[in-house]
Amino acid sequence: KTIGLIGKSGSGKSTLLDLMSCLIEPKKGEIFINNQLLDNKLKNNYQNIISYISQKNYLLNGTIEDNIAFAVDKNDIDLKKIENAIKLSNLESLINSYNEGIKYQIGEDGKNLSGGQRQRLIIARAIYKETQLIFFDESTSALDEATEKKIFEDIHSKLHHKKTLVISSHNKNLLSFCDQIINVENLK
Repeated sequence: KTIGLIGKSGSGKSTLLDLMSCLIEPKKGEIFINNQLLDNKLKNNYQNIISYISQKNYLLNGTIEDNIAFAVDKNDIDLKKIENAIKLSNLESLINSYNEGIKYQIGEDGKNLSGGQRQRLIIARAIYKETQLIFFDESTSALDEATEKKIFEDIHSKLHHKKTLVISSHNKNLLSFCDQIINVENLK
């Protein structure tokens, strides 16, 4: 399924995603996954199947390739997966603009990239990881509307009904392809 989370700024979309990804624990109540109480054992297994693209992500002081294949040994990097991730995150023009291609050094926390390019690099990382769940928390806020729309159309066409996608946005038009839209303001 593809699930959209909508609500005004400060309505709790990010907090809900943080709870769903086990980055924070509830102050009251409990979290259940498939009718099982989320304990430490289940939490570790669950977190291994999640990619979380938050509003602020960190990049390595390394190459584009290093950042997409984050935490993967250089000898184990799958170039086909890198290519797919680049395509789905709409990074092809960036890669092609550098002689070094995916070996281009992005600098500390991506200082040699624009905000939108950094966001697309983080999306490529999540796609490369091939997890079952991908959470997008306003993950394209630094992109122009046309690029944002293209990325989500591509992700939708390739991943819809193959992965569970949860997309948080204040832009209702962006969520038009979702199977279900939840207004977090109605959850309070």
